[in-house]
Amino acid sequence: MSIGLTKSLSRLGGVFNLLQSVAYLAAGGAALFIPLERLRGTTEFATFFAATPAPFVILSLALVALGLLGLTAVVPATAALLEERHNAWVTVGKNIAFLSLAVIVVYYAWFLSTIGAFVSAYQVATPELRSAIAVNDPRAPANWVAWFIFGGMGLWVVVVGAVGWTRGSLPRGFAVACAIKTGGFWIALAGIVSDWITLAQVGVVVGVLIGGPLYHTWLGLIMLRIARSAP
Repeated sequence: MSIGLTKSLSRLGGVFNLLQSVAYLAAGGAALFIPLERLRGTTEFATFFAATPAPFVILSLALVALGLLGLTAVVPATAALLEERHNAWVTVGKNIAFLSLAVIVVYYAWFLSTIGAFVSAYQVATPELRSAIAVNDPRAPANWVAWFIFGGMGLWVVVVGAVGWTRGSLPRGFAVACAIKTGGFWIALAGIVSDWITLAQVGVVVGVLIGGPLYHTWLGLIMLRIARSAP
């Protein structure tokens, strides 16, 4: 067992990684049911959300769950597995991950708590009031939050893959899972930044629906195996 990775942390990290795999599937699946290309305006968004809130709610709950699972066990256990005390890059990557996950949890918890009232108020508002209400659209910060979801967490996965490869802390093949997840994340980010919806959707499929479950299922099984073999 790696220095710093206790049996209990390894077990918890393993279980939470497997739970994250499920949350990734939920988040990616929900995202694909949101027609972003048709929801650029506040009126279009409010109309769609009022009729079909489920994809937004599922996506937000899944992202909050991913953030909480990562903060409490997945990232700490991964850093311990990579022997953080001997590698400053792991500490840097871990702190980026913590910041990114905290932003994700705060934003999507706020989004969930405000979006219903926002949509209701917007729908009954007069045309004169709608422009004022639209200024407080809870979706507005979503683009910069994407830098934390896909950019920050992508950097953390790069650190995990690189350190796991060079130190032999993880199987060599695991670097492929890291590359798929990070590649998809950064493709999605590029699509969001460039407002190229199709590219963003491709990134979500590769990074969230394929890379996320592959990465976390594999890492979770590794941690559970370590926990079982520990004295």
